[in-house]
Amino acid sequence: MQRELVESVDYVENQTRRNNLQIDRVAEVTAETWADSVTVVRKTFIAALKLPELQVNVIRIYMHRARGSNASGRPKTIVVKFESYKDRDTILQATRKQKPRGIFINEDLSHRLMER
Repeated sequence: MQRELVESVDYVENQTRRNNLQIDRVAEVTAETWADSVTVVRKTFIAALKLPELQVNVIRIYMHRARGSNASGRPKTIVVKFESYKDRDTILQATRKQKPRGIFINEDLSHRLMER
């Protein structure tokens, strides 16, 4: 019973993250605002993934820098929430095709699923 409940909660958590991607190693700007972060992400998609600017502008994103200490000196992970799964999938497919250097773009999965 407890295992089924944990799996059910994990499933729901992953469904809420379905339209999200995590972006690692994108430089942070001092006193970065939400608008700065959006600009940085769009420029990253255009430059690293070689996506047309028009295609990137169509994407509406809601994002934040993930919480956590920055003791390692690396920039914090950016979690990007896309308006649709299709938009998210377009970026993920471009990532797999282009294999950008210096940044990592991954699915936003629950911690429990990542441990498996």
